[in-house]
Amino acid sequence: HVGSYLHLLLEKLDFRGDVETQALGHSAQIATRFGLDHGRWGSDAATLLDRVVRTGLDTQGLTLSQLGPEHRLNELEFDFATNSVDVEALNRLLSKAAGQPLQPLEIETFQGMVNGVIDLVFEHGGRFYIADYKSNFLGGRFADYDGDRLRTAVLERRYDLQYLLYTLALHRYLRRRLRDYDYECQFGRVYYLFLRGMRPETGPTRGVFFDRPAVDVIEALDEVIFSHLPEETA
Repeated sequence: HVGSYLHLLLEKLDFRGDVETQALGHSAQIATRFGLDHGRWGSDAATLLDRVVRTGLDTQGLTLSQLGPEHRLNELEFDFATNSVDVEALNRLLSKAAGQPLQPLEIETFQGMVNGVIDLVFEHGGRFYIADYKSNFLGGRFADYDGDRLRTAVLERRYDLQYLLYTLALHRYLRRRLRDYDYECQFGRVYYLFLRGMRPETGPTRGVFFDRPAVDVIEALDEVIFSHLPEETA
């Protein structure tokens, strides 16, 4: 409930405006929808989200607070059809993308529709980025949200598969909509924002996990693992 509450607040915010005031106003309207007491938690949520939008996401100073509504797509839904997915091949690709052996997914081969919702897609400097909001509690110290801990959390919860699917969906979306689209030139990064650990004073060193999947990984997902080609008939 808390995660859904924070997600909806972020969706409603104008990042360039007075975030605390906006968050308080929206919280008063929606908190009860999630079984939360606005009087008790609204102020804390507003402070938290103000910190989030002002936290640097990279060493060049990119922040959510720089993004106007015209550069954002909130809650981008996607679905795509796939032929039979070779789960063993998918596991090999996930380990390759992570640069280390991973616990294999124990699912059966499947085919059909893959669908999901990306929290935020945004454009900055001619590149397109994905951001996913995570309200996970990883511990009571800020050190619990540093880079190594975040990477461990991402891999343990298999967010690596999640963000590769998101990247594939955005890759296909942009390829259909942008003339002369090129992944290497126009895809930026994936950001997983662990909201509880984000602070402007620590920037991307805490609370911010990022990755830029290699183009060969995305091409393999696109053309091999989640392909949708007419099946050959005898």
